[in-house]
Amino acid sequence: MQQKKIDIWVGFFVLLGIVGLVALALVVGGRGGLSTKSGYPVMVNFQNIGTLKERAPVKMSGVVIGRVGGIELKNLGGEYKAQVTLIIDDGLKIPQDSGASINTAGLLGAQFISLTQGADIEHPVAAGGTLDNSQSAMVLEDLITQFGINKAESSAKSESSDSAEQSK
Repeated sequence: MQQKKIDIWVGFFVLLGIVGLVALALVVGGRGGLSTKSGYPVMVNFQNIGTLKERAPVKMSGVVIGRVGGIELKNLGGEYKAQVTLIIDDGLKIPQDSGASINTAGLLGAQFISLTQGADIEHPVAAGGTLDNSQSAMVLEDLITQFGINKAESSAKSESSDSAEQSK
């Protein structure tokens, strides 16, 4: 009888631990659904979004003011661009001339959208409107490739100038 009581309590605490781990994983993964904030959509078009994911934070002055609601590839005037839907918290009015850029938290961290406030406070972007001023993500692989190409070009130029001086 005593052993059965202990087994029930152990089972209860194991089950409680599993539920706690699942809840922690959902909250850390951004899928907790615990936030009751509502917001309005704002679109931003980017040439390259890097590794930006849905539910990534949207920040202004370092403060989270929304989340990335969706990412789609759109044909805009004969050119394909990534259209990112931002869900901005209700009560915040973003000026129409604000800028959006994709930044990385740390050297290899997750990406987020950073908004810089525009000067035209009188004309906020409407729900479903588009911010036109955007700066695409800096992709680490592209930077490394560009650095390698520049290094190779400068090395080739120095070799050709050295051989030209030696032939004189």
